[in-house]
Amino acid sequence: MKIMTALFATLMLSTIVTAGCASDPDPSDPGDPGSPGDPGAPGQPRPAASAEQRAIQRAHATPDAVYQTGVASAQLAINSALLASQSQGGLSLVTTGTVTFTASSASYDTAPADRLVVKLPDGKQVDFTFDRLAGDFSGDAANLLGRDHAVSFRAVQDGTGDMQFESLRQGGQYQVTARGVMIYEGQSYDIDLTSAGVRRFENDSSGGTSNEDSQTRGSVRADGFDLSIDETWSYQSIWTTGSGRGHDSASTRVVNSRLQLGADVYQWNGARTQKSFRDGKPSQLDSYWKADGLVTRNGAPYGQYRMSAQNIGSAGGFIYFLLSLPSGDIQLEKWNAY
Repeated sequence: MKIMTALFATLMLSTIVTAGCASDPDPSDPGDPGSPGDPGAPGQPRPAASAEQRAIQRAHATPDAVYQTGVASAQLAINSALLASQSQGGLSLVTTGTVTFTASSASYDTAPADRLVVKLPDGKQVDFTFDRLAGDFSGDAANLLGRDHAVSFRAVQDGTGDMQFESLRQGGQYQVTARGVMIYEGQSYDIDLTSAGVRRFENDSSGGTSNEDSQTRGSVRADGFDLSIDETWSYQSIWTTGSGRGHDSASTRVVNSRLQLGADVYQWNGARTQKSFRDGKPSQLDSYWKADGLVTRNGAPYGQYRMSAQNIGSAGGFIYFLLSLPSGDIQLEKWNAY
């Protein structure tokens, strides 16, 4: 039952992000995080983003999009393998066959014998081929990935990509790699990314803390688009249990990546974004949230990272991370304030 619950909890996310950069927004939507222009002009139509603006947005969004794709793919692949194993008695690990989902149930068939086919409720299909699957099988995929493990698999979905993911964790150290092809808006992107870091974790009966530091490096390439990624992340999480239970988290991202668009070269120079949340909602807007740092084009100043908070109040509002240019803003991220 726990495996089934975990499968359906991650199924929608898996369906969305197995398209690779499918989370990259449509800039023609005035309420979308990809919309360029002044975020403080409600009701005013915004112009469609230029190819340059779209490339800048994609350079900012790609590392997290690849990460989310890997997480969703790993959870779907591992949970499907665990379900297949349970359906066959649970005495051995099953990583081949077909798992078919409907809106409310899942079934398993032993064919094919060379890969694990997962059929989603929307009619899409993902083929997983495991090279390695080792870890703690006492729970679901989240439990396995949160402990020491060695997981390597290929994920293929028609029209969206062919990716190889690997995740290794020993003690507090981990390394995750993503290599292959993702397809977005008919364009193939060659992905080669590695993230390595250290995670420290402590807990007791009153709650716990988690601290993580990582560095992501690699490349994302397509015709006319050559992104060399170099960025660091730090993440802190504190949670309490009992009557005063709650969860606080904060993250800092620093980008020093390089993007070549045709003959133009864009360089991120310590572009920093910071976010914090309490129980899933933004917190410390005045003291912690920030965005700063310079992006150059061909060595000359091009744009400055900044944060903008609009219409913040008890009824809602939005927080934006922007790249400010002399001609206007490129919207990079948008968050509901409440």
